[in-house]
Amino acid sequence: MNILNMEHIEKSFAANHVLKDISLKVDKGEVVSII
Repeated sequence: MNILNMEHIEKSFAANHVLKDISLKVDKGEVVSII
């Protein structure tokens, strides 16, 4: 069972695309750290 589901995330700073089509899925009981 997913407690967090993110799909197709994009991030840019002006003309600089730093993330494109990123997905993240966190299941119940998992510990996740994003740096």
